[in-house]
Amino acid sequence: MGQESQTKPVTVCVPVYNAAKFVDATLEHVAAQSHPAMRVVIAVDRSDDDSVERCRKRCAADPRFGLVVHDKRIGWIENINGLIARVETDDYCVLPHDDLIEPEYLTCLQGGLDRNPNAAVAYTDIEAFG
Repeated sequence: MGQESQTKPVTVCVPVYNAAKFVDATLEHVAAQSHPAMRVVIAVDRSDDDSVERCRKRCAADPRFGLVVHDKRIGWIENINGLIARVETDDYCVLPHDDLIEPEYLTCLQGGLDRNPNAAVAYTDIEAFG
């Protein structure tokens, strides 16, 4: 894999809603990414559980993570649109609050885009569990 894909910044957008059961594991997997130039933006839609506190804890522990908390329910689409509006990098992905990714996930996706400059989207296979 080329040097460019390993240093080109990428943003991970994590929409969260009532995710206390899952979000710690998801954010742990994001934090474990091997990609050296990653930024993470989390947006918590008005939740009835302690999702906000869990996300704040991760953001306080890792300067790559930022947090937006909505004081009223805006829904999945508006939450994602708001996250995308905050992206300042050429490359980004949206990662639902209950997805777990391998440590090379971002590097792999970005490498695929680098090898195929006309591509607009990169994706991987998924494995369901649970």
